Amino acid sequence: MAKSRGRRRRSGFFSGRSRSFAQNAAVASTQAPSELTIPQSTRLQSGARSGALLAVASGVAIVANYIFLLAAGRLLGSDRYGSLAALLGLLAVVLIPAQALQMAVSREVSRRIASGDSASAYAFARRTLRLALIATGPLVVLALVLALPLSNLLNIDSTGVVVLAEAGLVTAFIAPVAMGVLQGTQRFHALAALYVVPFLLRLGVFAIAAAAGYRLGAAVLATTASALVGTALAFGLIRAPLADSSRESRIDLRPFLRYLAPVAVGLVGIALLTHIDLLIVKAHFTGGEAGAAASRDGRGCAESVGRPTVRAVSRAKVPSRPVTG
Repeated sequence: MAKSRGRRRRSGFFSGRSRSFAQNAAVASTQAPSELTIPQSTRLQSGARSGALLAVASGVAIVANYIFLLAAGRLLGSDRYGSLAALLGLLAVVLIPAQALQMAVSREVSRRIASGDSASAYAFARRTLRLALIATGPLVVLALVLALPLSNLLNIDSTGVVVLAEAGLVTAFIAPVAMGVLQGTQRFHALAALYVVPFLLRLGVFAIAAAAGYRLGAAVLATTASALVGTALAFGLIRAPLADSSRESRIDLRPFLRYLAPVAVGLVGIALLTHIDLLIVKAHFTGGEAGAAASRDGRGCAESVGRPTVRAVSRAKVPSRPVTG
């Protein structure tokens, strides 16, 4: 009898502890709702929606770009269109490699947010944006110094048009960083809008400038203005989250730059291989032949001056969040 009472006490003690553990587990799960398991189907649906959104935005941008090129080809004629294609090809040698920044920044920001350190992600974005601003100055100065030699080399009559085109290099590093922050923080609606708005704006500016009697200058002005406005919009969208700079000094960009450098070098090679022949044609042959060459292979397109829209669709994935079962 005494042994059975002792067993009942012990079983009551352990059952009480198990109830206490279960209650504590319930309390712990309610204290950290962000760490609850996110269903796999929800993540897949979110990624599919984001990819579809960017795919649609890219399609609209491609159509707007095609309309611009068609209108520019009709209005400018073969000679001036060759000059436009040469200028865009020249800018592409810088702008296409710079797009590696968008993917790299997006990867780093999403990784830090997924690990639960949003403050570190925004500090990294601020540090990278500051570095982009610093690097932009020497690039633009070098481009302006080379404006006259490039004008002579490419047989472009107006040095002012070359300078206007080179003004688009102000966006070379800033725009990819801003877009990468938006992509890394999963602001896909804003990202989709930024894919479309610059191309539509370019059409509007080109129509107004062409109606005023400008030709090559109208196309270059529309291209540069749309790039500047798009960059300003992107910077405005990320400005508020990046306001606090208290942790910026703790961010070391050297590992980031180390893995970014080989990608950028590879993209420089691709940009040269895909555009150097057009520049050679423009430098050594007539503008009409350069325009015909650009028309045949479809170059002089928006990827030379804006952000390549299709590339980001493959990266429109929702970063995996840390979850606990």
